[in-house]
Amino acid sequence: MAPVHVKNRLAITEPREVAQLLRAIHGYRGHPVVEAAFKLAPLVFVRPGELRAAYNRAQRLDERRKMMQARADYLDVLRTGSNVVPFRAKS
Repeated sequence: MAPVHVKNRLAITEPREVAQLLRAIHGYRGHPVVEAAFKLAPLVFVRPGELRAAYNRAQRLDERRKMMQARADYLDVLRTGSNVVPFRAKS
């Protein structure tokens, strides 16, 4: 992957400013497609670093598949009850 050149950009960090932005987005009246995009944006927005991390998850995909298959097999055993050890009844 190519090195990332960091650029400082303004960001909203105060809850009141976030609320103000969300109210402005909700109050926007324009083309329906633009309105829908504005309302959808806060729900799907990710920062660049988070996006890079998502792409990095593709690394070691084979190991992840094996781990998830092992977990699925374990859950299947629990569902069928074939690996359950019953407790002794008190005398």
